[in-house]
Amino acid sequence: MSAFGLRESYDAGVEVALPGGVRVRVPSVAGLTLLKLMAWSDRRLETSRDAVDLQTIIGWYGRGTLLDELYETDIALLEAYDFDPDLASAHRLGRDVTGVLGTGTTRLTSVLHDDNLSRLVADMPTTVADTAGVLHAFRAGLDDSADRRH
Repeated sequence: MSAFGLRESYDAGVEVALPGGVRVRVPSVAGLTLLKLMAWSDRRLETSRDAVDLQTIIGWYGRGTLLDELYETDIALLEAYDFDPDLASAHRLGRDVTGVLGTGTTRLTSVLHDDNLSRLVADMPTTVADTAGVLHAFRAGLDDSADRRH
């Protein structure tokens, strides 16, 4: 299994306190997304569980305080997606994932080229109304961040 993005996800993680004074570092949502995307890429022929996890994580990004934050700080992004919070949140998560990764996004974006994107959609449960649209928005966020660096 690839270790691509592991160091960056660790570095961008947050430390949490557990009972008994134990402190552990956990990945941010963007870092976890990066790790799950790479795990899906490595294991997609063996299991679809990473795709299911990715769909869940992407769904989290459009809920609760993250949704409030999107409306407070990124109205232009919401406008670009006709105020569809699922699509705008997926795009934002893509940007945040490349923020965790820093440079070297080429490998990450290559994981989501058109053939793989179709495979990822097929591996996800169909409970989300527009899984393909959400993944295209996520990839656009990855591309958006990569383009800003050049």
